[in-house]
Amino acid sequence: FRTGFLSAGLGQLPLTLLNSVVALAALARDLFPGYDPSMTHISVTIGGMNLVGCFLGSMPFCHGSGGLAGQYFFGARTELSLYFLGAVKIAVGVVFGESLLAVLRWFPSSFLGVMLFMASIELGLVARNFTQHPHDERRRRQDFVVLLCTAAALVGFSHDGLGFLVGMAAGLVFWVLRRYGPSSSQLLPIGDSGDGAGLKPGSAVDDR
Repeated sequence: FRTGFLSAGLGQLPLTLLNSVVALAALARDLFPGYDPSMTHISVTIGGMNLVGCFLGSMPFCHGSGGLAGQYFFGARTELSLYFLGAVKIAVGVVFGESLLAVLRWFPSSFLGVMLFMASIELGLVARNFTQHPHDERRRRQDFVVLLCTAAALVGFSHDGLGFLVGMAAGLVFWVLRRYGPSSSQLLPIGDSGDGAGLKPGSAVDDR
């Protein structure tokens, strides 16, 4: 237990929380307006799947925002697509058994790469709006930079924990700038207070 927790479980915690819970809920809200998934419910279902699966010798389970993005990109819109996918997997596994492993070894990795690339595009488009301040353009850009820093560190160093720390550091830098740096109004050009006071006479606003 100690070896498994320190070598695998501890590093998996931030990845599971961010990708399988937080990012999944945010992606579901963006793809399906009006639907508000509960992160508590998502966490409970992940824990339930793993508690039951461990007694059956299964691999660890999680939901994952990448899977949702890929399924949505290729046309899935309801839960029926997941039921169909699960039924096909069970049927193929029961019929072919271990002999299916030889077939999967010949599966073209380039085809899988294209599917993952398309799913990453869907996630990237959603990531631009991944913010709690959609009406603040400056805050939206800062949040997107934090996301890019996290992804770059995670992919570049192949380390989930390091990516998490880099993202937290980037977020802390922007928090300090917002707290102690110049405000948005102070960043406007001289003579432009943001309310049209700096417009020249004869403009569309000042027609006196």
